Amino acid sequence: MPGFYGRFTHFSRIIEHNWEMRNRRFLLLAAALVTLNAVLWLAPGALGITQGGIASLFGGKMVRATVLENSGAQWNVDRGIVVTNLAGTLTLKETDSKVQPITTSSATKVTAGGVAFKLKNIKPGWRVLVVWPPTGPAQSVVVEKRSS
Repeated sequence: MPGFYGRFTHFSRIIEHNWEMRNRRFLLLAAALVTLNAVLWLAPGALGITQGGIASLFGGKMVRATVLENSGAQWNVDRGIVVTNLAGTLTLKETDSKVQPITTSSATKVTAGGVAFKLKNIKPGWRVLVVWPPTGPAQSVVVEKRSS
């Protein structure tokens, strides 16, 4: 631009983009995605209910629960003290004094302190949390406390 005004202002016929702002937005998006990735990688158990998560989800005072999934599947969750552990049946006495026999099988997964455990080694007097369907054997048994 000729003249007096052109010397004080920048003028270009080419439209310049604000590259600095574009780079800043990209950097913020990249940082957000890396943070999200790290959170999802470090906390996969928070996205689904694990067997240990069931105990913390329902709390230590839960006696029994019936859980319905969106698919229509139903699960029973019982917590109690083992009365007997005979072949194929684990009998619990719950806090409200109800005695609940639960069918078990070789496919029933047992954990104690996060470590795999044998079903036959569960002793009377131990506190357990059992997840089982209305029909069929228990899916899992979590040993919460072993009595001495």
